Amino acid sequence: MSAGVVVHRAVPIRCERPAPGRAPALLLASCLAACAPGTDGPAPSVSTAPAAPVPAPAAAAQPTPSTSAQPVAILPRDMEFRGKRLHMLTGGPEGAQAVLLLHGASFTSSTWQELGTLDLLAGRGLRVVAIDLPGFGQSEETDLPPEEFLVAALPALGVARPILVSPSMSGAYTFPLLEAHPELLAGFVGIAPAGVPQWAPKLQGSPVPALVVWGTADRVFPVEQAKTLATCFKVSTELYLEGARHPAYLDAPDAWHEGLVEFIDSVGR
Repeated sequence: MSAGVVVHRAVPIRCERPAPGRAPALLLASCLAACAPGTDGPAPSVSTAPAAPVPAPAAAAQPTPSTSAQPVAILPRDMEFRGKRLHMLTGGPEGAQAVLLLHGASFTSSTWQELGTLDLLAGRGLRVVAIDLPGFGQSEETDLPPEEFLVAALPALGVARPILVSPSMSGAYTFPLLEAHPELLAGFVGIAPAGVPQWAPKLQGSPVPALVVWGTADRVFPVEQAKTLATCFKVSTELYLEGARHPAYLDAPDAWHEGLVEFIDSVGR
């Protein structure tokens, strides 16, 4: 059984839309159809301003992790991987605890920069690497299927035992790694990842610490899958973002960042 912690956070809805990504042919059509724009995607604009004024909570009740972060440059980088271009954004000190951020079918690495996630984590002394998955954004498709990509890419990226952030479609990449090579990860952050019903039976008793994040208004993957996924791990935290849709971090960036920072701190560096 999972030694889980359940956290509910009520948040104002933020309305945002990222630039669409390019879906490679290797991804499952069913996942891409479920995550297609218009199904449960964000609404227009990439602003983090709330739609209506929201009273500020008391200082003791609302941690503000961004205030403790120091400005750090986030730099674009292209590398050759199996003869193809792999694009990424990087920041923070090399050799520090790494956080590797993937993305969903309608998003790219730039989503994490626009949202402020990369600046926040790098400013707290973490090494951040956000990649465009093969065939998305500025990355070219490779000859590797999703289940083989990460185990081959981690050494090339130069990140040892990262905390892996995996939203939506990227579950096709991360669940195979969790099952076959849990020793390669320091932590797992699943944000309504695709494939929970298929992979949950194979992940029971996973030793990787996990944060499971779900929007309570998700219409792509049922919120009940959060509990199913969390119980796969020996130690897990469930973070439910009240009123948030499938890309819950867009609707609730402050609560997302707060929960992410708390989880990373609990994992240790």
